[in-house]
Amino acid sequence: EEQQRPFQETIGFFLETFQNVWKTLGDHFGMHIATTDFDVLGFLYFMDAQQETRLKRAVGDWKERRRLDFHHNEHKLSLPDLATLHEALYLADLSYVDSKQDIQDGLTRMTRQEKHNSYYYYELVYARLESSPLEPAHFIVLKRENQTVAAAAAATSGMWDTQPPPTTTFLDVVIVVRGTKEIGDILSNGLLAAEDYDNGKAHAGIASSGKNLARTHMKLLQYLKDESKKPDGIKLTLVGHSLGAGVASIAAM
Repeated sequence: EEQQRPFQETIGFFLETFQNVWKTLGDHFGMHIATTDFDVLGFLYFMDAQQETRLKRAVGDWKERRRLDFHHNEHKLSLPDLATLHEALYLADLSYVDSKQDIQDGLTRMTRQEKHNSYYYYELVYARLESSPLEPAHFIVLKRENQTVAAAAAATSGMWDTQPPPTTTFLDVVIVVRGTKEIGDILSNGLLAAEDYDNGKAHAGIASSGKNLARTHMKLLQYLKDESKKPDGIKLTLVGHSLGAGVASIAAM
């Protein structure tokens, strides 16, 4: 379990980050907005309404793109690619739930919904449900083989549409990073200055969040690798939505 900050330290951290965000906004937009008259609460409500509008539009656009993809050969994906995409989208959506039990229930549903997924089950090993500035909410799962199901599939002719996958030589680890949901996420978004990163530029808040995420779990990943005793170590996948996608990308790099 992750060590939680004392309440007073958490408040101080939020206030310090808010001041940094305020300075960044002033540096970039001070000539266009009157920061002294800025309504912070109104801004938060506005951002929440805009996020809801964008999500509704994104769902509509995604459904239309999916319909077109299935009607144009040049856009068709293979079944394994579709399964991988479905898994990533499902996990990214699951990161927005409100409890560890909700995550567990979602992972159970995921195993049962798709026939090919019944070869696997998902073990939750870490979950942080609340975000702080530069520390996004996220969870970690192990995608494990269900040896009983795989053996039954191999032994029963015609039981499955495809043959069960071979036993993997690596431990399959997935880190799922949530997008914007709380004030801590909004403050991370607000640190929008471009900083040097990997021979290019990166959003300062996303870059710091991604580096923090990687540092946080180095010891855990090493422990999982050692305990698994898999010859090829770990296969690490990072997924996320919106802010979480940017953080996951930086952490992967």
